[in-house]
Amino acid sequence: MNPDGSAYAPRRKQLASRTKAGKIKRNAMFRKLRQAKHLKVSANPQLVAVGFFGRVARIARVHQEGLTDAVSKNGKLITYEKRQLLGFTADDIRQIQDTLSNHIRAL
Repeated sequence: MNPDGSAYAPRRKQLASRTKAGKIKRNAMFRKLRQAKHLKVSANPQLVAVGFFGRVARIARVHQEGLTDAVSKNGKLITYEKRQLLGFTADDIRQIQDTLSNHIRAL
């Protein structure tokens, strides 16, 4: 699901000659990206950043922005639907605005 709660764009339909029962599991997309092994954290006194790295970062960026990428190393180029992996919900934005305004008022 997108951060706003809407569903991802559905996967493309496969040709009947290429489909095999159970070939693509119809579970939640990107479910393994939640694992800590795919995340990189960097921090200093002014900043904290969390993101993906390596091959996972490229795949995540292609889907996040709806870019074109090769299916395999020398494979055909495919334009992927935009599937927002990272983002803020309306409640997140409202909470950030409230926190900032409270902090500014305290100054």
